[in-house]
Amino acid sequence: MRMREDWERLKEHLSVRGYLPPLTVYAAVIALLDGDRIKASWPAYEARNPTKWSVWLVTDKDRLAYAQLQFEANMYNSDEDDVQNLPATVNQAWIRRLSDVVRVSVGRVGRVLQSGWFPVGDIALTFADGERLTLPIDEGGLDNSQHERAEMFLAAVRAGINL
Repeated sequence: MRMREDWERLKEHLSVRGYLPPLTVYAAVIALLDGDRIKASWPAYEARNPTKWSVWLVTDKDRLAYAQLQFEANMYNSDEDDVQNLPATVNQAWIRRLSDVVRVSVGRVGRVLQSGWFPVGDIALTFADGERLTLPIDEGGLDNSQHERAEMFLAAVRAGINL
């Protein structure tokens, strides 16, 4: 496949705490999306060896995508990739229609704060084929800078579900 995405636009969806992923992570996302635009995302970076980069994405076609790639190095990111160019192991990479969700469950709701905000967690989606996915967001453990991104991601998921 050819890389033809807007790198700057992808960076905002793939960066974690100022770190950018190796190019292989971008390639995996582009391969999954096949031209879909990203409405919302939730990336994660586990820096311990092996380094794992993962990202959940909701597209403009109301599809949910997930990719997790692993690199056999400590703190492997775009800077290290420029030097080492290590191969990736694709642990998971898939895309599903949110319209196939037949059930949404919330396993945890925190107390309502004075601001009106309340944290939720253990949000699971069950698809028509019986597969159950738990979304990675546990709002109780987020700092203030992450709340808006979490809310945007969850709103995009809800908007794509036809329940």
